[in-house]
Amino acid sequence: MANAIVAHAILTLRHDEMPEAHASPEVNLALMANLREPSPEPEIMALPSAPPAPPLQRNPRIRIFAGADHQAPTSEAAQESES
Repeated sequence: MANAIVAHAILTLRHDEMPEAHASPEVNLALMANLREPSPEPEIMALPSAPPAPPLQRNPRIRIFAGADHQAPTSEAAQESES
């Protein structure tokens, strides 16, 4: 396929000939892709800034250390099992 693309470039640039369609559809697709001009660079869209994130709520059941202020809620079943 690369040889066909190079041959097409040589025929069109050096000899001013437009070669006929290739027998292989894959080569024709590659040639058409090379002939197509690249699309222009898209503009950067201006977006409004995002609202601030809501504050995170602490899970009171998680104890960070033994002397933490908030004690984890205990159910009656948990209290009975400890006794």
